[in-house]
Amino acid sequence: MRSTRTITTDVARPPAEVFALLADLPGFPRWLDPSSTYRATVQVSDDPIVKGTTYTDEVQGMRLHGTVREYEPDHLLVFHQARTDGKLAITIRYELAPVAGGTRVVRTGEIVTSGFLAAVHPIVVRTTVRENERMMKRLKEYLEGGTVA
Repeated sequence: MRSTRTITTDVARPPAEVFALLADLPGFPRWLDPSSTYRATVQVSDDPIVKGTTYTDEVQGMRLHGTVREYEPDHLLVFHQARTDGKLAITIRYELAPVAGGTRVVRTGEIVTSGFLAAVHPIVVRTTVRENERMMKRLKEYLEGGTVA
């Protein structure tokens, strides 16, 4: 099964700062606390990241192996992560555009499930959307509350 969801938020910071924070996978712990869904991003192959960088996301008792698919500074980041058995794959696309007073961040997530996870697809989507909303809220709070280190 396949589902796509988009979240849009405006952040009162320039695109370069928003992009830098999203692209700093090893730095996620300084602004994105673990939750019941997301634990950590680890084993990042490149710092700073580039197109082709690999990483692992630890989420709800499983590991998703990821790759940076697109990397256009200050404009576009695309991440793809999946279980090794192929039963869950997630593609996350961040599009950044300058707007008056800051940056519009459009986060589009595509979730594909198969096998036993297809049976609980609506739960996977609901849980993922809730986590995506939390992440976007923290991104905005962090960037608007201080400067990027």
